[in-house]
Amino acid sequence: MTSLTMAEKRVGIPKTLVVFSWFTLLFNVAVILWGVVVRATNSGNGCGNHWPLCNGVVVPDLTNHVHMQIEFWHRASVGVGFIAIILQLVWTRLATRKSAPWHLARTMAAYSLLFAVIEALLGMVLVKLGYTGDNHSTGRVIVLAIHLTNTMLMLGAMALTTGLLTHNQDKAKIAVSTKEATWLLIGMISTLVVCVSGSMAALGDTLFPIPNLAMAVQQDFLSSSPALVRLRWTHPALAMVAAAFVFWVTIRALTTAGTSFAVRKNRVFSGIVIFMLCFQFAVGLLDIIANAPVTLQVLHLFGADLFWICLVLLVAGVAAPQTERSDTAA
Repeated sequence: MTSLTMAEKRVGIPKTLVVFSWFTLLFNVAVILWGVVVRATNSGNGCGNHWPLCNGVVVPDLTNHVHMQIEFWHRASVGVGFIAIILQLVWTRLATRKSAPWHLARTMAAYSLLFAVIEALLGMVLVKLGYTGDNHSTGRVIVLAIHLTNTMLMLGAMALTTGLLTHNQDKAKIAVSTKEATWLLIGMISTLVVCVSGSMAALGDTLFPIPNLAMAVQQDFLSSSPALVRLRWTHPALAMVAAAFVFWVTIRALTTAGTSFAVRKNRVFSGIVIFMLCFQFAVGLLDIIANAPVTLQVLHLFGADLFWICLVLLVAGVAAPQTERSDTAA
């Protein structure tokens, strides 16, 4: 019998952990979407300035208090999502401690928890400083921008954790040139900027609703308009710029020669990313025409979250494709 290689000795990841990781990722996407409902309905101050308690108690009387109900259940879902991330990290460490001295999924799970902690602290800042409801101060804009950036980084770390566990990939080796790696980094940062600008545009639509599209376009360029309104046009403009990067990275993945699993996986994600990009432009246009109703805002962010998750996995697959190996001995 031939001697076993390190790849062949590697212990498989439990399927239950993989399923739990996907559940944790998707559940936190749902938590983020509920956060949109909180913002769009001006329910951020539904629990007063208390945090993490709601109006100073663990479970308040929610009868006939719609804003309190929305905010309370959002906080409760955040708590469940946070616990799930902790469990994911502990379970990942236990499941991978025998398979490799250092497993990349452990690192990504740790980053997921770190960003989750920062997420909770930023939520506390928003509540304690009164950056909720009708507040449209510069401070709220800054904290909200940081908040959304951290949210997307958390989703990215969770997506990588889940992807690494799904394929039991314990390490990553950069397979692109320095120039390509730089463009990938710039593209991901530009996509983050688009997400932040979208959050600012949505906040402007909530705080300063405008009855029709013609008036909305006019208000965007009036010097007398609030800053959040005048910044709305930057979101679609930046989205067009980021789309150029998306097309580049998908073409890069689609034209990679070979029939290995990593190449085929990247091609699949390329198709999904292009579809999600077109979906986002369609929903975004409909959102503008319909004057940003809550349902379309939630759908638009849902598409943005899925688009970001798939893009992160695609870029990771292009930059550091999975090493072909066998998990069983011959």
